[in-house]
Amino acid sequence: KGFEEDPALQAAVTWYKARTYEAEKFNDTYELHKLAARLLEFQTSPPRRGWVFKDPIHYGSLERIADVYPGAVVVVVHRDLSEALTSWVTRYDSKEVQRAAVEIMAVGLEQRLEFRARLEAEKEKRVHFVDVNSEDLRTDPVGAISRLLSSIGGEIEEGHVEA
Repeated sequence: KGFEEDPALQAAVTWYKARTYEAEKFNDTYELHKLAARLLEFQTSPPRRGWVFKDPIHYGSLERIADVYPGAVVVVVHRDLSEALTSWVTRYDSKEVQRAAVEIMAVGLEQRLEFRARLEAEKEKRVHFVDVNSEDLRTDPVGAISRLLSSIGGEIEEGHVEA
């Protein structure tokens, strides 16, 4: 089925566009997300300290994330844009979905850059940005993660790295 004949695919694209462009409609989503994460914390023994949530779709909601998760660390993995776009859009067969994916990524990137610029001007940082080069993650993953953790006051704990 093509995009024009697939109402589920059309609905998914519409939802993702709305999610990216109109993030304020999803304000309660992050409150529920935080509640779910807190509930999950107590399902582990010992209880978890912090979570890692990864998805660039959240770039459009950084303002809300900063409100709900004050002190959050936003890790920005820098990679070649053409490589990133290619890996993201080739998941989809439909040209319409590919165009929408590129549009969503572009808007999310723009929103992240604008938010980061505003945040840099604030005296008290609501979230902290850490930049990581994807090539460093590929060639020296332990070193890259060690530098990332060090930049936020953490370190790799014994037993997390095996030779």
